[in-house]
Amino acid sequence: MKMPKRRKTQSKSMQNKLFKHELCVSSSRIFWLGWQKRGEKALRLILVFAVLATVVMAGRWGLQKSLVDHPDFKIRTIDLEANGFFDHSRLKDVTQINPSLSIFEVSLREMREKVMQEPDVISVTVERKLPGTIAFQIQQMIPVAWIECSGVGVRAKGEHRGLLIDQNRNVFRPHRHLREVALGLPVLSVEEIEEGALVSGQKLPLGDLERALSLLISANALDSLDSGWQISRVEVVNAYSLRAFCEDGLEFVFGMHDHQRELRDMLSLRHYAQKEGLQIRSANFIPFRNIPVTFVDDQAAKPLQPKLIRPKRRPTRQERDLQEILNRG
Repeated sequence: MKMPKRRKTQSKSMQNKLFKHELCVSSSRIFWLGWQKRGEKALRLILVFAVLATVVMAGRWGLQKSLVDHPDFKIRTIDLEANGFFDHSRLKDVTQINPSLSIFEVSLREMREKVMQEPDVISVTVERKLPGTIAFQIQQMIPVAWIECSGVGVRAKGEHRGLLIDQNRNVFRPHRHLREVALGLPVLSVEEIEEGALVSGQKLPLGDLERALSLLISANALDSLDSGWQISRVEVVNAYSLRAFCEDGLEFVFGMHDHQRELRDMLSLRHYAQKEGLQIRSANFIPFRNIPVTFVDDQAAKPLQPKLIRPKRRPTRQERDLQEILNRG
């Protein structure tokens, strides 16, 4: 006997859609509880920040006691390494370092900025070295000559209007300490120069005065030059010549470009004068040959008188035959 099949049905609960309802309830008690939770969080954050601030202040206090106020770290030595005339007296005058401070109380940045304000300083490095040393490494411009130009009012070795120049054509005003050292340097002189060419802190533009500097640098590089022949002043005469004055009062004329060849001729002339016992007054080295030279003694300046030699008379035929007979045997 067959059983009747049951009819499958689905539950109405499975067929119906589910809806989510969000219930918002507002009351004074619930509002107060929310603010109470927020207050507790804020209080915890405040306590954390307070603990951190206390730790930082305690660390700074400990650092102050262990480093800044420790007597072993007081400034005892100021090391100075410079490539020029920057000495300890000038460094003390520029930086105004208080020796009673600790090396950790000195601002290295402030010290560096003060030294860099000097017109002849190129770069500076400041370091602390334990236990009590502040070290300075200063690179500065080394002056090789004074500049003189009447057209713009620049006076050589002037206290207020003086200008110095180094071998890299850097123009700068001398510090009072440097001025005392640089008084013995040579002078480069020009009557007129273009506007804006002589500015402290800038390079000298190429031109006649730059050619005078080139001559001076080349002459200073000669190791075999006597002290009396050292150039003490170079003047720009015109567009193609320079006049140089030596320490012994000698006066030489040079060109604008061929300085190496002209200086070699000057050395040859000095050697000749020493060999012959002559005193030279002036010379012009621009010509390649027949260099004009003036001597101190007027007699020595005169050229030697040539000695006349009579030419031999050509012998006659009879004289030749006679001489041939005498030379026989």
